Amino acid sequence: MVHSREKSFFSVVPLSGNSRICLFFLIVSFLSCHSPDLSGPGHSYDFDPVFTKADTLYPDHKERVLAYLDSVYNTYPNPGPGELYKKYDYKRHYFFETRKDYPKALIYVDSQLAVIRTMSGERGFAEDYGRALFSKGDILQAERKYNDAFLNYYQGKQAIEKTRDSCLFGEYSGRLGVACYNQARYGEAIGYFEEAFWALDHCTGKDAYMKFVYQQGNLDNIALCYAGNEKTDSAMYYYDSALSYIRRNRGRFLETGPHRRYGELAEGVVLGNLGDVYYKKGDTAAAESLYQKSIRINVQKEYANEDAQFTRVKLVRVYLETRRLGEAGAELAQLRLSLDSLPGEQVELQWRQLEWRYSDSMGQVLQAYRYLQSYLRLKDSMDSGNKPANVNEELQHIAQGYELDLLKKQDEIKTVYLAIFFLFFFMAVVIILLIVRNWKRSRKNVAKLTDLNQRVSLQNDHMQKALGALEQSHRDNTRIMKIVAHDLRSPIGASGTIAEMLLKKPDLSKEQRSLLELIRVSSQNSIGLITDLLHMNVLPEEMKKEPVNIKASLQYCVGLLQFKAGAKQQQLQLKTVEATISCSREKIWRVMSNLITNAIKFSPEGTVIEVDLVLRGDGVRISVKDQGIGIPEEMKEKIFNQFTEAKRRGTAGEESFGLGLSIAKQIVEAHGGKIWYEAVTKGGTIFYIELPGKSDSI
Repeated sequence: MVHSREKSFFSVVPLSGNSRICLFFLIVSFLSCHSPDLSGPGHSYDFDPVFTKADTLYPDHKERVLAYLDSVYNTYPNPGPGELYKKYDYKRHYFFETRKDYPKALIYVDSQLAVIRTMSGERGFAEDYGRALFSKGDILQAERKYNDAFLNYYQGKQAIEKTRDSCLFGEYSGRLGVACYNQARYGEAIGYFEEAFWALDHCTGKDAYMKFVYQQGNLDNIALCYAGNEKTDSAMYYYDSALSYIRRNRGRFLETGPHRRYGELAEGVVLGNLGDVYYKKGDTAAAESLYQKSIRINVQKEYANEDAQFTRVKLVRVYLETRRLGEAGAELAQLRLSLDSLPGEQVELQWRQLEWRYSDSMGQVLQAYRYLQSYLRLKDSMDSGNKPANVNEELQHIAQGYELDLLKKQDEIKTVYLAIFFLFFFMAVVIILLIVRNWKRSRKNVAKLTDLNQRVSLQNDHMQKALGALEQSHRDNTRIMKIVAHDLRSPIGASGTIAEMLLKKPDLSKEQRSLLELIRVSSQNSIGLITDLLHMNVLPEEMKKEPVNIKASLQYCVGLLQFKAGAKQQQLQLKTVEATISCSREKIWRVMSNLITNAIKFSPEGTVIEVDLVLRGDGVRISVKDQGIGIPEEMKEKIFNQFTEAKRRGTAGEESFGLGLSIAKQIVEAHGGKIWYEAVTKGGTIFYIELPGKSDSI
């Protein structure tokens, strides 16, 4: 079975980027304090009664206890290593867990290591040496020096392995898992936590309560790692396993007695972690319910108050995201009260960030700015010197050193390496000979390839020249077409005007009126076609851009086309905002005119055409929605093509040349924008254009 893990009650590790103290190792070290049985030269006194008396004399004044111990030790010459170790361990425990003075705690744990190294090879050395290294790793982890912590854990685990004690092996494999998790190395962390779980599962010498503490923590921490790898289903499985494990063992020793509080506390932490998974899956209601249950448990006195703080942080985020600002403000106030009695750097940082977001949501700009500055100052202070390091090189160095020690004791391995070296040397010589022979054979092929490459290069030059000539020809044809179209515009326009004037005479016969009407309509269609031709093949460098009030331009365009729409009893509805962008006024006007004209042309009489202008990022979006005949499936890929076959007559028989949308696409893309359309479910089409450029909303 594959096991995975997340955040346990006793192994609270960082979640969602928030660095937390590893409560697991702090509490376990308190519950199972180790006093080694060291012996050696100079050991003649039993100092255990001294420690007992010191704690009894000054239960609330640890500084006096330390002074008392120093005075007693000074009265006895040459205390043995065991007594020195006990004194250093007592002081290490005090400065680490009570005072949180990590530099001093490191001094005393280094003193413990120095004492143990003098006893190398004696009974209990490996276990005591490993425990001291783990204590040092705990201190370094509390200082967020995860790289150094991992290395000490790794060396300690090597020492513990020599004892062949599965209980110790399982207990401390979890430390390596937490160190890996703190560096976001979730896959490695899962391996260590699974190793710890199965080692403890086969352990028979550990107290049942402490075994429960570690095992529920392992299940929860595996879930945390899967959650870090975004494998939410596996994370939920192991959270449920941790909850089942806790509830299943309540009947043994958690329902009553001194351990009852721990069972509730552990369940509260797991519920908070499970809420994180539901939050990632988008089920904020379930996440909120689990967060509230977790807080209700661990906010109690002598419970996991720090975990309740972190869970309250996540609950506030849910309220802010769902715009429940009143509830967010109330939870922030409660979080502030808890920080006043239980300060924590990480929670303080997140509280400032949440107050900034809350004030911003409430429109309190000045207060939000102050919280933002406060948040950034604290974050910069915390980030300095705490960047995670990569331990792969150091770990490899330790492993290589360990292997070298073994190689020194095994001469036959050196012989194997020497044989392998000669084998590789022989293979290298053979490979070189083969390469030389093949090189001699391939010289002719190289010459042929060189000649072929020259031919290909020559053909490529010819193709480039031909392509250039083709492009120049295309430009010349386009220029000639525009000249011809421009020259034809005036006489054709004049013909249409004359036909229109003659149609006003009342004494025309029916046949004459029909011919003149034909001339007028043909002239108008020809003028439309010429206008489209003049706007074809638009290049960005040919456009003159200027600041254009898009709202005014769109209103003008709609105003001009109102009469055309009125002829079909259609309504043009315009919704705009103030917006100004840099573009070619004439070209963009042509795009808007083409889209609205198409909507009029292909919509039935009495329908509504909606034209909208909205701001979009640093540009604008214009949409034209009609209730027309729509675009058939077979034409969808052709409507933006030049000289497309996708031509249809309008609903009133209007002529279509199939150039309008192609020209609109050229103009929009020359401006760096895009054009597309969407089909309307109940019939009709919506055409969109987006144009970039600085926009100013008034």
